[in-house]
Amino acid sequence: MTLPAPYQANSKSSPQRSLHYLEKFKSRRDMFREWKLSYLVAELKTLKWELLAEFLALPSQILSVQAKLQTLDTLPSLLNKVADTLTRFPNIMKNVSYTAKSKGVPSVGPATDSPAEVGKNTNPAIMDA
Repeated sequence: MTLPAPYQANSKSSPQRSLHYLEKFKSRRDMFREWKLSYLVAELKTLKWELLAEFLALPSQILSVQAKLQTLDTLPSLLNKVADTLTRFPNIMKNVSYTAKSKGVPSVGPATDSPAEVGKNTNPAIMDA
């Protein structure tokens, strides 16, 4: 196996060529490192701005969460009131029904055939009309 021409051991020019390629390699390596560092710096700046924007948005997000928590805190008491009302509803209906029957108020049912009693009108002015 033979090496490519620049890497073959020749006479006097071999060390010079090796140094030349070594310098070329070092400059490319340095160029790559520089590019990589500049890329990383740009990436860090982007992340810095993104984090800053997210950090600035935190107070409004906190207020939103607090409002939702306040709503959730009032929910159990509201549900207890609804449950109490539903528990009392049958008793209220039973009391209303009992009161209506005891006071002679007709409950909803079939209509009666007898009309209500009409008193005799003795006012002559109304009778002529």
